[in-house]
Amino acid sequence: MATYNEIKNRYEQDQSGMQQGLQQAGSSATSMSRSIQARDDESFVNDAAGGIGTLIGLGIRSSRMSQQNAKIEAVNQALKTSSAQMDQGLYEEAIATATKQLISNEIVEAKVNGYSIRGTAYYLNEQYAKAIEDLTEAIRTIETSRVQLDRDALGDTLASSYYIRGRVFKEQNEPSDALRDFTKAIQLEPGWEVIYYSRCLVLRSIGEYDRALSDINQAISIQPGDADNYRERGRLYALTGASSRALEDFTRAITLQRSVTNLRTRGQFYADQNERAKALIDCSTALSLNPNDVETLKLRAGLFEALGAHAEAEADLVRAVESEKRQSTYQSYQDAAKTVYD
Repeated sequence: MATYNEIKNRYEQDQSGMQQGLQQAGSSATSMSRSIQARDDESFVNDAAGGIGTLIGLGIRSSRMSQQNAKIEAVNQALKTSSAQMDQGLYEEAIATATKQLISNEIVEAKVNGYSIRGTAYYLNEQYAKAIEDLTEAIRTIETSRVQLDRDALGDTLASSYYIRGRVFKEQNEPSDALRDFTKAIQLEPGWEVIYYSRCLVLRSIGEYDRALSDINQAISIQPGDADNYRERGRLYALTGASSRALEDFTRAITLQRSVTNLRTRGQFYADQNERAKALIDCSTALSLNPNDVETLKLRAGLFEALGAHAEAEADLVRAVESEKRQSTYQSYQDAAKTVYD
């Protein structure tokens, strides 16, 4: 195995050797010209031999430099390909690219990036055990390397690996491990708003509302235009009895992003405040965006039932059940496909 720095150093050494070789070749050519003019056959032969040797050395160095360039270019291309596959939701393809072109690579930084990318793809594909294994390997390799790894080649891989592993632990309901990883990621990248948001969710789940509020405020200070941050702070305000502040934040979230989640969240808040008419408006608006959203259908069904509109409540429940069946069928197909390809 070799590090990116070692590959780069070899290239620079060969580049320097090339420059020296070109100078030597020029000197040999000059000497050969003088020997011809002086009709000194022995000197001509010696200069020619030296020139040929120099040219052979230049050829070897040129070939080696091309090989080093090709290795680095192959890694860069694999990184671009896997990134594009992840963006398109092609997680199995990203896993294959990371496995074949990065993890199997001789360059250490390529392997590390490969483990991090594959671990992230496993997480997004809900293969949590494999995700933890790969992300842990990426972290371990960086933190225990006896040689200096190239920062530019690694980028934010260490912070990203901690962050994604923290999300895996969160999904597996392991709050202590999730908090540890999110905290480490924040230490490495204190300007990443999303890590504060994620740690806030875990803190809220264990009842640490003050710490959660501190984190979400930090997230908002970094990214004041993110609707998710205001929705989450609204939930915290609602949990701590600051109803007016909660409503302000829920409304701000909807202003920034008129989504099903944001409308349903404010609808739930209104329902909890016994303001059913306002809750119904938000639920109906959300369903105009996605008529088959199960959570919103169930919420509106409960509101209709409370208002005595039994037929409307039953209609929403029927739609919710049908939507759940469709989702369950689709999930079954996905699980079956994973079983085949695993």
